[in-house]
Amino acid sequence: MDEAFFRAKYDADKANQAKQPWAEYQKWVQRFYEGQRFPPIAGWAEREKDLVAKAPQARGQIEAVGRLIAAEWAKDNAVRKVSTSDLQAWGSQFKDAAKDPAKLVAALQEVQAEVAKRTGSA
Repeated sequence: MDEAFFRAKYDADKANQAKQPWAEYQKWVQRFYEGQRFPPIAGWAEREKDLVAKAPQARGQIEAVGRLIAAEWAKDNAVRKVSTSDLQAWGSQFKDAAKDPAKLVAALQEVQAEVAKRTGSA
């Protein structure tokens, strides 16, 4: 987890800071990467490893998309623009696309653009 990246994202969002302390935000970023035991949900670290194994040339993009998604999803529910339903849908999309490295790259670009559009960082 790139703590400096996430700290900068947290510091830049005053609306989220008003609702959520840094420690809680950081906890949700960690949950994104580690997943949870019950019910069992794979975290991004495991998904990232699987995706990189199928498309090693996309490692940087896979890592960047994970950071982008985590930075938004970890925010307080009243502020965030990426939901758990989005994570589930995008996870399925990446899993299906990973059968073909070119399709995976396209899916990563699509999700990256969607998150940027929702957060106004396009």
